[in-house]
Amino acid sequence: MAELSARKAIHYMVRTAIALVLLLPLAGLYLDTGGMMLGSYFRWEFSTPVDVEQVSFPRDIVVALMFVCEPSVDSDGMRDILRALASLATGHSDSDGRKFQLTFACPGRNHNSITLNMLTEYCRRGLGEVEYLIPWDYSSEASMREELEQGLRRFNSYGWMKAANSEIRFAVVREGSGSEGGEADFQWQASVLSDLGCYADMSYPGVRRSRPQSMVNTMFMVSPADKEQYNESDELRAGRLGKGGLLVIKGPFLIDWTDWRLTLRPYVEDGHLSPEAPPDPGRVDSWVRANVHVIGQPNWIFVKLMIDGLSDAASARSLRHSLDRSLMYLEEVCNDGERYRLRYVTAREMYNVAMAAQALKSGNAGLFRDYLVEPYEATQ
Repeated sequence: MAELSARKAIHYMVRTAIALVLLLPLAGLYLDTGGMMLGSYFRWEFSTPVDVEQVSFPRDIVVALMFVCEPSVDSDGMRDILRALASLATGHSDSDGRKFQLTFACPGRNHNSITLNMLTEYCRRGLGEVEYLIPWDYSSEASMREELEQGLRRFNSYGWMKAANSEIRFAVVREGSGSEGGEADFQWQASVLSDLGCYADMSYPGVRRSRPQSMVNTMFMVSPADKEQYNESDELRAGRLGKGGLLVIKGPFLIDWTDWRLTLRPYVEDGHLSPEAPPDPGRVDSWVRANVHVIGQPNWIFVKLMIDGLSDAASARSLRHSLDRSLMYLEEVCNDGERYRLRYVTAREMYNVAMAAQALKSGNAGLFRDYLVEPYEATQ
């Protein structure tokens, strides 16, 4: 009897150990993502794309890199960062011969004229554009509208977020964490943004930074008037006009089960780059495998990435080194002209290419960089 009880105890401990081995990674993933994205991700991972049979070659890889300008970085720090980034950008070109592009997301709050002047000079070399970095914590629709209008006037005075025809158009990146209001907050915020000329929200998924959303590896339109704001029927589809005027472009979101650098759970890829989360060739492969595209136009793959956490020259050099090697790999495997062609774009240009795909355009994605929203005055 004692021997039987001991055997049962051993079996129980073995089963418990196996359960822990299986549950610990899932628990870690749940903590990484807040649990909001896992169900949608697994549906995406194990589903068969409806348009997979339509894929033909070459496929265009459309890459946009958002740079979050931290308000705490002073002018000297930004000067050092831009010097490191310029040496990186001028060393990399896409299939059109265009240099590596950066989209600088700048805060309207705590406006720094010296920094904005430096960013403008950097971008006028043909290396990028400036967009609006906004917080989540607006207390009301009126305060949000007032603050955005003030910020837009400042940016417009530098020639940003205003086209040559004086039309106010801009994209946003959200900083910080989402408030408890969640969906309801986003609903009226999307209405204000659309009213003021915002055409795209480039924030998501932002697992490590912004409030994560449930839909992954997709692009969809937000209609402020809709009660069901994240309606999957509003995913961007070729040949069908989406509802609403605000496009949400998701970055890649994958779980790399072959990469256990975090020891207790596999690596969660969300397109976030920093000195603590540097890029590498394995991550590049994940960006492409996420296969973010307009449904019905799978030949154009959209890769939206986000840089933050750069505060000085040392952090910039650290990230520059890893990003340089990753871009070399990207240009080697995704720019052969036969299977893949690489297109470096800004946030504005990525929006234009996405809307061109929705309008049944095809072929060279680089031809549609200015499809709807014209270049800003600062770089005309």
